[in-house]
Amino acid sequence: MIHGDDKGAVFPPRVAEFQVVLIPVGLNARTSEADTQKITDNIQNVAKTLTEHGVRVQEDMRSHYSPGWKFSEYEVIASLLDGHVWELMTS
Repeated sequence: MIHGDDKGAVFPPRVAEFQVVLIPVGLNARTSEADTQKITDNIQNVAKTLTEHGVRVQEDMRSHYSPGWKFSEYEVIASLLDGHVWELMTS
């Protein structure tokens, strides 16, 4: 099974660097430090659980890129589980 398109690299899932990307959404300049920390902690907990179950996880916590930009980036450069970029939405 191979995922990809004409815009980016194609990697079989077994050799891809990661299978799942966790991207925080809803963070902006007005988000409080407490809320930002809560979302960050939730993402780290999900990543830890997935890693413990053998899933290769990438956490993208870069604040200078929008979630949409990150989704696009990972769709081009990565082979992800089921060919999708999964987003973690927490409130």
